Amino acid sequence: MRGTDKPLRFEVHAEERMRERGVSATQIERTLRSPDKERQARRPGARRYEKAISSRRRLAVIAEPGQDFVTVITVWWM
Repeated sequence: MRGTDKPLRFEVHAEERMRERGVSATQIERTLRSPDKERQARRPGARRYEKAISSRRRLAVIAEPGQDFVTVITVWWM
């Protein structure tokens, strides 16, 4: 999703994981806008995006790109 300006929508599961894991919407947006790695996710139609947030932390985001918006499915620290 490099360079895309589509709005983000968060599944309830993603919102719960964000709260549990201390992940901000800004960190997710940065990961999706300029990932270090991108690959197919297990969920059909979804992609996995990874980005180094600091020297000690990497963020993984599973998201499904759509025509009008991007749906964030889940997030976790690696």
